[in-house]
Amino acid sequence: MFATKHSDRSTMDLNKVTEKSNPCGKQIKENDIVKMVTVSLHYFLLLMLLLPFHLLGQIDKTTLTENLKNISLEEAKQEFIKSRDKINKTLSSFEEIKSMRISGGPIIESDEESTINNFSVHIKDSIQKGFSQLIQNYSFKQERGDKQSYIKHYSTSRFGITKNFSSIYQDFYNKSEPEIAYKKIHFFDGSSTLYKKENDSIKSAKKIDSISATATYYYPTINNVITLSATAKHNQAVFTQEEADAYEIYIDTRLYEDLIYVEALNKEGKALWQKSSYTSTMDILNTKYLEKLSKYFNNIVNDIDHQKIKTKKQLINKLAKSYPNENDYGTEKVQKTIIYNTCQGNVAEVKLYFGEKRNSKTIAFTMLNKGTYFNNLSIEKFFVDNDYMHGIMDLKGNWVVKPIPNQISHMIGNYYSINRGIFANDKLYYLNLKTKQLEPQSFFMMSPKIYNGHYATITKTSNTNAIQGLINLKTQEVLLEPKYRHLKANKTFYWAKETRRSPYIISNFKDHKNIMAGSFEDVNFYDDYFVVETKKETITNSHTYHSLYDFYDVNGNKMNRMQIVDIPSYHSFGKDNLLVITDTNGDKYYILKSGDKAPIDIKDYQKLGAFSYGLASVKHKNNNLWGYINTKGKLVIPCMYRDAHIFIGGTAVVTTKKNKQILINLNNKTIFVLPGSLYSYTKIPDKTNAEYKIHDGNGNYTTYNHKGEIINK
Repeated sequence: MFATKHSDRSTMDLNKVTEKSNPCGKQIKENDIVKMVTVSLHYFLLLMLLLPFHLLGQIDKTTLTENLKNISLEEAKQEFIKSRDKINKTLSSFEEIKSMRISGGPIIESDEESTINNFSVHIKDSIQKGFSQLIQNYSFKQERGDKQSYIKHYSTSRFGITKNFSSIYQDFYNKSEPEIAYKKIHFFDGSSTLYKKENDSIKSAKKIDSISATATYYYPTINNVITLSATAKHNQAVFTQEEADAYEIYIDTRLYEDLIYVEALNKEGKALWQKSSYTSTMDILNTKYLEKLSKYFNNIVNDIDHQKIKTKKQLINKLAKSYPNENDYGTEKVQKTIIYNTCQGNVAEVKLYFGEKRNSKTIAFTMLNKGTYFNNLSIEKFFVDNDYMHGIMDLKGNWVVKPIPNQISHMIGNYYSINRGIFANDKLYYLNLKTKQLEPQSFFMMSPKIYNGHYATITKTSNTNAIQGLINLKTQEVLLEPKYRHLKANKTFYWAKETRRSPYIISNFKDHKNIMAGSFEDVNFYDDYFVVETKKETITNSHTYHSLYDFYDVNGNKMNRMQIVDIPSYHSFGKDNLLVITDTNGDKYYILKSGDKAPIDIKDYQKLGAFSYGLASVKHKNNNLWGYINTKGKLVIPCMYRDAHIFIGGTAVVTTKKNKQILINLNNKTIFVLPGSLYSYTKIPDKTNAEYKIHDGNGNYTTYNHKGEIINK
């Protein structure tokens, strides 16, 4: 009755199964693959047991009539019983196959739900957009000989197709990039030529500006979507589900051939990651005819038992008149496909997407020569006597530096390195555009950092950044010789130390003067000032302070008029130009950036917080509760909270008298209640975005922003 045929998906090699069944790249253990093979073989052997029942070739009307001539009526009855039972056994086995749970495919054990981006019926548009973006990243390289050039295209984005739809592209698209065809070559001198494929070469050594090309890509189209679930039935597909994370679909193979994607959804409608997948096809002979034949044989047995048929002649006449005609029930084999998938989460419904799998579209575009460097110069390969040489060329195709038998690499600005051998260090050269000469330098560049657009770090050797200096790329002036193990800069200052315990050397970019040098515990730099920490123990009002802090401007002039023993860890005046400090008398107050004490009345408060978004938290002396003052010292949010943090993004976390942590806005309105305890939080004033990490007491952490929205990390 059954001719079993496994599809390509069920007989694919193990490497292909692993790729198909593991789209998220999670590790598959060896025993999972063994399980997959074992279950597949079990399924195959079970189907093989059904092969002896080729009933249609054994119980036809002619054969039965001939056999009846040589046996008694009772013997004929027994033959009909045997035939009926054979048919029923076959049909029963078929039903068993239909409902069998096939657990093939590698299984990744995990209790956590894992979702992916939902499939889109507009996949054609998404792929077209992805390829349009991809070809914009395509460029080419040109290698010259005496009379010809070799060209090779490449992409700066190797995987231009977005992976928003899991691994579905592997089902219908066998390449990750489009098929590129050159059409016309355009040179920098304004001439052009049609491209003739000759091993990717053209008969010209002129510098190529661009190439007219076409890109052909492939995509599916969605024509029909079927939704299946325990309640959503369909006449073309049978859906069964015995486990929450697994399902089976039974469909005609002709319909399956048009299937592009199977998507399992949870109850929120989010697509679930597929843990494993197994499919198989089988040829099924006419079951409706077999069911009719079984009933017919059973009726004959009953007629003999009830003596409605008393002789063999009556039996033969009945067969001649009423034996079921197979053609009345169709004679074609019906091929069915079983899909069995397991998912990372509970399946609420499954969507089947059908359509045309492989359509193509060709896009015309221009491929640019993106091999230009500083000052529109590019490093070019020159092929001579079966060997490569390298030179530097301008846009017109003129050699600025003639080819040499060494590797030339561009570093930064007009600086280039030349490698003179596999085991040799890359020597650094400066390209003098007036003399068209590469001038050797006494220093090197190893992954240089750039400050203020044209200041770069230099190194003592070509293979380490451990010892650095600083150079002005525009003037070639070496600001700091490469002898410092600690070198940093921002847009205003640069500073360095030879060793961890060496004195600081502090300069500004304005006039490159050394504005300060000395041994300090720490220095923190800002856009227009820096803070120096000096280790010195100070005892005031029964408190012991271990550091003194001083503020300096861009010229190295001290800004504060009082000695400061304590300031916030971020040292920032913020946008309000106010900073809370503690002086050597133990008094806390706000100071201005000028160094003067701010005219803010803080006599009623025992603790002061930093200003941010125009407000600062303060703790009242009378009730020990926190509120907020503005830059004039006016209390604008009453002292009503057990704790209060700085405002970030226009909101702040406070703790109520009932120990609830909430987010309030600048008008003291509650916008969100934090569902747990504050574990960590952003502390930098005037930031526009905050991160609040909340602990729920059960070992789980969730991060929220300043609006009370969950941040996915």
